[in-house]
Amino acid sequence: MANVKLIIQYPHPHDVYAFDRAYKEEHLPLAIEKLDGKTKIVTTTALPHAHHILPAYHRSSEIYFSSMDALLSSTQSDGGKAVLAHAVEISTGGAPNFIIAEEDSVIEP
Repeated sequence: MANVKLIIQYPHPHDVYAFDRAYKEEHLPLAIEKLDGKTKIVTTTALPHAHHILPAYHRSSEIYFSSMDALLSSTQSDGGKAVLAHAVEISTGGAPNFIIAEEDSVIEP
């Protein structure tokens, strides 16, 4: 099985600076501490593109796990529930979008 990951997409917050501060100073440390079984966390901040059009989401997080069982065990634990609840709490632009995905890597020849 390919790597599985939890993707969290955060809508544009009411106050970008307050959200980014809470995300970096509170949320990431909480996720690092509480999400057992994770193998990697990747965070991305979306940038405006052509004609200054804002992307649909301000920030996304990808939390990787070695298996679906590891992902589900982590997110269903007390620590995992606390992390997911905190994601909702800091997302002032609306509820974050949670996606469970399987990743396939494509390597160009």
